[in-house]
Order: sequence, then structure tokens, then C-alpha cells
Amino acid sequence: AEAALSFLGVGVPPEIPTWGTMVAGSQQYAHQALWIVLFPGVLIAVNAWSVRTFGSVRLDSTLILFIGAMVLVSTLFHELGHAAATRYGGATPGEIGVAVYIVYPAFYTNVTDAYRLNRAGRVRTDLGGVYFNALSILAMTAGYHATGYVPLLLAVIFVHLEALQQLMPLARLDGHFV
Repeated sequence: AEAALSFLGVGVPPEIPTWGTMVAGSQQYAHQALWIVLFPGVLIAVNAWSVRTFGSVRLDSTLILFIGAMVLVSTLFHELGHAAATRYGGATPGEIGVAVYIVYPAFYTNVTDAYRLNRAGRVRTDLGGVYFNALSILAMTAGYHATGYVPLLLAVIFVHLEALQQLMPLARLDGHFV
């Protein structure tokens, strides 16, 4: 509501930065750089959707453990994606294991044999994990639609963020480089 009022010019004073004032102030530049308007607009939409969807959810320790377990299962499934893509390319995947990275479990797959593949095979091996993340997201979304269990949507958001992080070239924790 505040963003809409600020956009119309009747909300908080214009010198106070809010999402509504950012969108209102950047309209004149929208034809040159659409992202200036698009980014705050998307944030407003995501915020409104989040409050509407998760506003009534009380996160107790059981739900937090459930969401963490879903993310960990999805992470293990992610590693199976690397192994499957390596095998599909004709290389032999090694073991899948787990280690502790500071306090968080980190799964890994030995795909060293994938380096003998051509560039397309290595890219397939690299993206196999993200593809399997997408499959786990679809499964959790289907579970949400079947049950209406809102914590599944929270797990979907965390798995989305995990998959997005794997695509960032400077913050790679995946370990697979083409």
C-alpha cells in the first residue's frame, strides 16, 4: 500500500527512498533503461505476493527443519544430476559424498572424468545439477498444489536461490567449471 501511495505522490515525502518513489522517479528513464523501473516493480510484486502467501504461516522449529531437509534432499538430487549428465556424455562419474562446510553439509560428485569430454559434454555435466534442481522444484510445487502445504513453497524459494547461486560466475560453490 505504501509503494502505491508513494508512486502516486501522496505517500511518504519524495526525499525518503521507498520502492514506490523509486518507480515514480525512474519512469522518465524507462525507455532508455527498463531495468530501472522493472527491478523495483518486481520487488514490490514479490513482496506483496510473499505477504499474501506467507503472512499467516508461523514458522516454528519443526517447519524450519522440514524446509532445511527439503533443501538438503534437493542438494543431493542436484549432485545426482551432475552424475547423470556425466554418464549421458559418455564419461564415468565417481563417488557422491558429503562433507561439512563450516556448519552446513556440502554434497559433492567426482566428475573428473568429464574433463575428457568436449565442451558441450562439460557444459551438460555442469548444468545437470541445475536441471535436477528444476525437477525437484517441480516436484515440490506439485506437492504444494496437491496438499496446500505452504512450507513447500518456502522450500521452493530456497532451492530457486540455490540454483540461481550456482549460475553466478564469481560466487561458484558448485566446483564445476567449463
